Amino acid sequence: MRGLRGIRRCRAAAAAVVLSAGLVGCSGSGDATEAGDAGTVEVSCQLEGSGPGTATVVATEDDLTVTWEGHEVPASDQFDFGVQVADDEGVAQAQLNLVFRDGEQVGQLVTVFEDYAQVQLDLEAEVDGDRVTAVFPRDEGPLAGLEIGRWGAFASSRDLQVGGTCPEGDGFLPFE
Repeated sequence: MRGLRGIRRCRAAAAAVVLSAGLVGCSGSGDATEAGDAGTVEVSCQLEGSGPGTATVVATEDDLTVTWEGHEVPASDQFDFGVQVADDEGVAQAQLNLVFRDGEQVGQLVTVFEDYAQVQLDLEAEVDGDRVTAVFPRDEGPLAGLEIGRWGAFASSRDLQVGGTCPEGDGFLPFE
């Protein structure tokens, strides 16, 4: 459960920025591989916490496709899926979030920490058992121009009793 304490620290630190209760997570370590297409990067990590899980990001010039596996969307309660991305220096950072409440997707937003702005996106995640996939636009909107150098992911219930983070604790993983 050490990884979930990291989420608590991040949520507490960002409470003034993100007033949507519990939408901020920490990020950490994992494995990265260059995909076959030029300009496409794929990274993945193991979510450490109450149960096994993974997060995978496939980045192209136009989109970030994020897939979380290992945690089903519960029929009751709130469950959040998120990825935090940053430039190499950590100056420009954004949090990509999906929020599910009582089994239904109720939020999909990007929080840009540099501007302290939240942008609601018009996207629908694909849910298939314990696999959740969303495509976040990168060619326009809040992620446009962000050169990703580091990343991390989380999946967690509102009470933080179920879920995990990567890397465990605070920090970022290299995005390469």
